[in-house]
Amino acid sequence: MPTINREELLHQLESVQPGLSPREVIEQSSCFVFHEGRIMTYNEEICCSQKTSLELTGAVKAAPLLALLQKLKEEEIELIQEEGEIIIKGKSRKAGIRREKEVLLPVKDVERPSDWKDLHEDWPDAIKLVHTCACRQANDQQGFALTCVNLTADFIEACDNFQVTRFKFKTGITQPALIKAESLKHLPPLGMTKFCETKTWVHFKNPAGLVFSCRKYIENFPDMTALLGVKGHPITIPPGLGEAAEKAAIFSAESSDDNKVLVQLRPEKLRIRGMGASGWFQEVKAIVYEGPELEFLIAPDLLVEITSRKKEALISDGRLKVNGGKWEYCTALSAVAEGDKE
Repeated sequence: MPTINREELLHQLESVQPGLSPREVIEQSSCFVFHEGRIMTYNEEICCSQKTSLELTGAVKAAPLLALLQKLKEEEIELIQEEGEIIIKGKSRKAGIRREKEVLLPVKDVERPSDWKDLHEDWPDAIKLVHTCACRQANDQQGFALTCVNLTADFIEACDNFQVTRFKFKTGITQPALIKAESLKHLPPLGMTKFCETKTWVHFKNPAGLVFSCRKYIENFPDMTALLGVKGHPITIPPGLGEAAEKAAIFSAESSDDNKVLVQLRPEKLRIRGMGASGWFQEVKAIVYEGPELEFLIAPDLLVEITSRKKEALISDGRLKVNGGKWEYCTALSAVAEGDKE
């Protein structure tokens, strides 16, 4: 079998990683599946398919294959398909990884895309800004819809009952649909240029031959228009707030299910605080503000994005809004508890 560039193969495998399942909820969902010149992964919410020059057939556990390729130093390696395993050969070293010959991964459940359209250039930026506003998981107060990004013809948006972000552009979407935010978050760095809608999936494609398919849901999403209609007095976002958010995220990120930092507004100053199991970080910034003491929670990545794009916000009626032109962010404000006041 011809040799293949190790880094090129590693990049191909990493591009389909989002379709893997950490637990094998369906057969071979924790595997890379090689079939008809493609590498595939599938976990019921995401299906990834990437072109490859490898002439392999079957399923290989993803974790050991990735770990091995990351540890090897060779520029070129050889992959040999043998009965029940694949052999990976480098310089004076080789390894064998078990191979399931029969492809059982149910990728046939995913409709094949055909009518590809050009993807609007704002898609990656919009997803990056919007997806962190969705809930990580549904509960009694926060239904399934709020774990998703709402796709419409004119905008995409997400909300977790406390904050909402809407990004306005001509999406090309013909039928409103919901896609889980945890699925869409993988898209921005993948260089997608085409998309296609089918009955239960939205598919994205890049020039390298990666097809990234997300399951869509046809459910109602709450109307956020009234929530975004904030008129109030402006405040200036202090410089360096994004850098402070990155430091606070060192600790808040320890809560992977709800990675949020606390922002408190006080007369003439703003305080940001991140807390985790191993410690906390706090920073105070000067700000032009003379209102009551208020606070809100926000994902640090989103705060970094917002502060890098806009330097002013509006406060009114217990809400804070940032208007970035194409996009709008609004969050509910709470009064600071008496015991938390300095």
